[in-house]
Amino acid sequence: MAQISDPSTDMEMPVVGQLLTALAIWVFFSNEWLMSPLGIWYLGLPSLVQICQYPLGVGVAVVTSVVVQLFLLSFIVLLIFAIADYAFQKKLFWDSIKMTKQELKEERKQAEGDPLLKSRLRDRMRQIVNQNIRKVVPRADVIITNPTHYAVALEWDAQRMIAPQVLAKGMDEIALSIIKVAKESQVPRIENRPLARALYASVEIGDAVPPEYWEIVSRILAEVYALNNKLKL
Repeated sequence: MAQISDPSTDMEMPVVGQLLTALAIWVFFSNEWLMSPLGIWYLGLPSLVQICQYPLGVGVAVVTSVVVQLFLLSFIVLLIFAIADYAFQKKLFWDSIKMTKQELKEERKQAEGDPLLKSRLRDRMRQIVNQNIRKVVPRADVIITNPTHYAVALEWDAQRMIAPQVLAKGMDEIALSIIKVAKESQVPRIENRPLARALYASVEIGDAVPPEYWEIVSRILAEVYALNNKLKL
């Protein structure tokens, strides 16, 4: 995140103010004629050594005038410096606000991801999924659906499997793709909403159907085999 001010700049500011004040005082004493607040003209630093030769009252007045003017000069210099510093800090602040907004925007963009990149990734993932669906769904013995929101493709081979296996699964758009490929490949489709939701939620692709679902899946497969006059048991 952008900082409101640079720490090194903050350290340099008082030093600059002191140098400017010292420079103003030096210029003050280097001038031979200066006006006092009381309108009294007096000699500058080169003639101050003569103060001791003045009557007491005049010397006190000159010294007082010098002190007052030094105070006023220092005050004016510091005031000008303070105004300049305020303007500088204000500019830094607003610049930091602009940078902060931009950085927040960039961080949000990085956190959320580039919408265009995300769209391309989704399209690529959809393409990969569809390719995989077209490859494995034709091997399925049955598609369990709910009716279009969920779809689970099951394969059963008694010679190499202990239990039916999930070849593919999906919901919404992917489910529709599975159903479409199954229809094209003449894979039977059975609507069983509770079973479709349960298998989708609890079984990963490539895993076997859990024992608690063996009975109902066996009945569905038996129904499918009866309809197709095919027996794999």
